[in-house]
Amino acid sequence: MGIDWTPAVTFFFKVEIMGFKDVSDYAFKEVSGLSVEVNSEEIKEGGENSYAWKVPVRASHGNLVLKRGLVKEDSQLSKWVQETVISNYQKKLELKHLNISLLGIGKNDAVESLALWRVLNARPVKWSVSDFDSMKNELAIESLEFAYTHFVKLKS
Repeated sequence: MGIDWTPAVTFFFKVEIMGFKDVSDYAFKEVSGLSVEVNSEEIKEGGENSYAWKVPVRASHGNLVLKRGLVKEDSQLSKWVQETVISNYQKKLELKHLNISLLGIGKNDAVESLALWRVLNARPVKWSVSDFDSMKNELAIESLEFAYTHFVKLKS
């Protein structure tokens, strides 16, 4: 019996933001920033000059960046970003959880989740739109950047 395995591709993914119903809020062209790094602190031992101990301190996570075509202003995601970033935190800060699924084709040609990460306590920290250039024929892309506390891998 052979191994029935196909490597995952990066272009087949889904992003879900907990509590948002509008499917247009799930359509992204790119996801980046799903990373964790353990920071270290250097401790120099008295009398030992040939090395220093590096001990783990805490984990830090990069910002999650989602990119998509510029959409209408009244989407739930756009409203959340506006209320959080552009309104200068005049409303209560609302944290959200996001699911990022790497998808593949499974048995019977059904779409299935190959890996799933849950990003916890995310909040928008930056919004930007791509440059406008009359000499190019490109879509207007908005970038949404989120800070988050941590993520967990739920499926692999």
